[in-house]
Amino acid sequence: MIVVLVALILNPVHALIAQLLYTLLGIAGLPVFSGGKSGFAALASPTGGFIIGFIFASFFISLLKGSGAGTRGAVRYILVAVFAGIPLVYIPGIIWFSVVQQVDLLTSAKLVAASFILVDVAKCVAAALFAVPLNAALKKIK
Repeated sequence: MIVVLVALILNPVHALIAQLLYTLLGIAGLPVFSGGKSGFAALASPTGGFIIGFIFASFFISLLKGSGAGTRGAVRYILVAVFAGIPLVYIPGIIWFSVVQQVDLLTSAKLVAASFILVDVAKCVAAALFAVPLNAALKKIK
């Protein structure tokens, strides 16, 4: 949810930098990854591909979001987050899981994506709904 929210608030370059810093902090040893994991081993783990996916998703969600004014902005944010963000996170995650666990892509998708997709869609919707008023508030500050 935070990856999407940050991408919907920041411009593409800043969203990319934020996600790269998050990843580097985790690699450096701060327990920022899921379950309090850290280090390069977290990237090499079966779910490490999702961390890489966060980097791609943050940039492209921000690039595709457009302006977030009003209800149309929220709908656009939701569509971009769900139809661009989720695949950009899931594709490297599924592929990496498949490689590390030595299973086919369909099995990988069933194991790591199927049970989370509805929750992730809900998180994208929530992030989009938060992002519209946050962007409006940030414009007033500038």
